[in-house]
Amino acid sequence: MNTQTQEIVTSFNDLFCDLLRNIAKIDPESLVGKHLVKILTTVRDDPIKVIEIFVIHILPYKDEIDEGNDKFFISQRYDGKGEIKADVMVESLEFKKLWGKLVPANKQIIIQYMKILAQYTQQYFVMCYT
Repeated sequence: MNTQTQEIVTSFNDLFCDLLRNIAKIDPESLVGKHLVKILTTVRDDPIKVIEIFVIHILPYKDEIDEGNDKFFISQRYDGKGEIKADVMVESLEFKKLWGKLVPANKQIIIQYMKILAQYTQQYFVMCYT
C-alpha cells in the first residue's frame, strides 16, 4: 500500500473508531456498545477491513449520505435489499434504533461523520480500484 493510501486508511480508521466510541457512549446497549472492543480490535488487526466493507456496503449510498436525509439514516440497511448483513460493522451503521434517542445536533454529527467516512472511502476506491 502506498503512503497516500495508507494515510487515507489511517484517517478513515481513526474517524470510524471515534464515531463508534461516541455511539457507544450515547447508547451502551446498542450493537456498537456491546461489540465495541471486538470492532476496535478488528480495525487494529486488519486496518483495511472496514474501509473495504465501506467500499461494498456504504459507497453505493454516498449521494444519499451526502444529502443527510434523516429518512435514509433511519431506514437504510446498507445492502440494497433490506436484508440483515452478518457483519457487525455493517450492522453497527444501521442507525434506526439509535436515531430516536438522539437530539438533532447529535444526528447532524453522525451525518457529518458518515459524509467524511464516505469521502475517504471514495478516495480509497479511486486509488485502489481505478
